[in-house]
Amino acid sequence: LDADSGFDRGAVSRPVVAADPTGGYRMAYAGRKGSVTTIGVATSADGLQFNKVGQALNVGADWDAADVAPGGLIARDDGSWQLWYAGGDGDNWRIGSAISSDGERFTREEGAQGWQFGTGAPGDWDDSGVRDPWVVAGEDDDGRSGLHLWYSGFDGDQWRGGYAFRPDDTGVWERAARASDDTPRPVLIAEGGLFHPVGAERPVVVPTDNGWTGWYAGSAEGASRVGLLRGASPDRLN
Repeated sequence: LDADSGFDRGAVSRPVVAADPTGGYRMAYAGRKGSVTTIGVATSADGLQFNKVGQALNVGADWDAADVAPGGLIARDDGSWQLWYAGGDGDNWRIGSAISSDGERFTREEGAQGWQFGTGAPGDWDDSGVRDPWVVAGEDDDGRSGLHLWYSGFDGDQWRGGYAFRPDDTGVWERAARASDDTPRPVLIAEGGLFHPVGAERPVVVPTDNGWTGWYAGSAEGASRVGLLRGASPDRLN
């Protein structure tokens, strides 16, 4: 997929791909024009060669007024599509959701503060930005039905991977926390990593017969590489 002459003339990046229940594949990607990044959609019959559909979500007027970038694309049972995305205002990143009946043009789902998932409280490990949402529906370790969310969190110095769960019955996100004092904690850290001492971000995790398996981007000396994750629980990954 190449940059074009329109909303993505500067660059295309951060693709996420989902199988289309009607056949083929659908991609959401970040398209840059000047200083602004918006989201485009492309389709493919074989998952190898994609054809652009057009701009799917423009920047907003408030918390996502500077940039929007895709995190996850989900085909829903009713035929609609849900796009989880990161939005930036020039200072902070937060996480939002948008819905489309045809998978081409998306409309924002407004949360209580506009976004669906915000930064942590001052002093928390993710108090300066959250982005790269990856969402999977399912049950937590206590058998509650809801949404699993993995994301990248920023403390003003370093990106790390986080996790939260939103039970269907409460609709409130519960961040992973330390058992000792219940303070929020990352589930993917950068410290001590051989190839990711600078940062570990963009976790993509799926359920398996033995727990959870995923992948993430690790940063070191100006280069990013891909690492493998495994864990028996969604909030404890190695």
